Amino acid sequence: MLQRILRTGGKLLAALALTLFVGNLIASRTCNCPTVFDPLLGRVPKPGARFYWKVEGNGDGIWTSNGVRRTSLPEHGSEGCLLVMGDSYTEALHVTDDEHFAHLLEKRLRENNIQVPVLPVARSGFSVADYVSNASLYRKLFSPGWVIIQVGDDDFCNDAWTIGKPAGYAHFRRADDAGKLEIVNLPPQNTGLCGLANDRFPWLLPIILFMQDRENLVLAWVKDRKQPWFHAENAEESNRRTPGIQVANYPVDQEMKMLAEAYDKRVILLYLPQFDPLQPGRETENETLLRKAAQAQGIHFVSLREKFPELAAAGQAPYGFVNTRFNAGHWNRYGHQAAADLLFDEYQRISHAVH
Repeated sequence: MLQRILRTGGKLLAALALTLFVGNLIASRTCNCPTVFDPLLGRVPKPGARFYWKVEGNGDGIWTSNGVRRTSLPEHGSEGCLLVMGDSYTEALHVTDDEHFAHLLEKRLRENNIQVPVLPVARSGFSVADYVSNASLYRKLFSPGWVIIQVGDDDFCNDAWTIGKPAGYAHFRRADDAGKLEIVNLPPQNTGLCGLANDRFPWLLPIILFMQDRENLVLAWVKDRKQPWFHAENAEESNRRTPGIQVANYPVDQEMKMLAEAYDKRVILLYLPQFDPLQPGRETENETLLRKAAQAQGIHFVSLREKFPELAAAGQAPYGFVNTRFNAGHWNRYGHQAAADLLFDEYQRISHAVH
């Protein structure tokens, strides 16, 4: 009897080990993003390690030091570089290195004999509060000539004001009754399940990430039973989607001023609006307000909307992938290419104005 139990237990353990091995092998080529802990920057992608992200898009790539996404560091240092900051859209796990707008922008600059390295650093969930809070550190690390910051409405609103964010993030709060703003900065801490897996059991990380992603999908389905998983969202539902954020309810002028001063007004904002194929060129109230607030502080404002009519005419959307819904989620290679073209034109205008 005991021998039978031991044999059965052994078979179960062997089956479990085999399942874990095969599952992790599949997950390692599906969602694998090795990271290391930096006491100044928090968890950053592990330098030299290749990541894979196939749950949304078909991305893979490499980071170098200090969370910079590119295959190699510039030969002559980063002095005078274009530093690109953003959230998960700039982190862009969903596309390859060659499809990333920072790579495309640097390639375009080189083709026009402009030898300026473009260094993208990003972290999912970052907002304007984080870019202001980290300004002195980023300027010390990279000595940028200009800073490109990818933003959306949320980056000046909800994301920048959320209390209780994880360590390593910052948020705004009012310092006094007069409405003056200050930043609450939460120092990085090496915590969390993924952090533990990265440091102690790196071979387990892929399957943990895969399970977390599946869990998020299940929770989203429970929250909204109408969410289409395996079929396209119909046009009527897509067109009804409207941003619920009212930028006018937040002190955007003060936030924009802090952002400008943090980088000596050498800032280019790359704004990502929603894409409406039926009215691709129509600017929203939020976008108009942010544009005016940026221009009032001497910040250059570039909106991806400028490319929307061209994309709509070609039947393309800047967001969504073949393994997700059309025009939903993060931006795809069409969005990255459009951003690179717009930023190249803007940098050309700035350069000509200076000279």
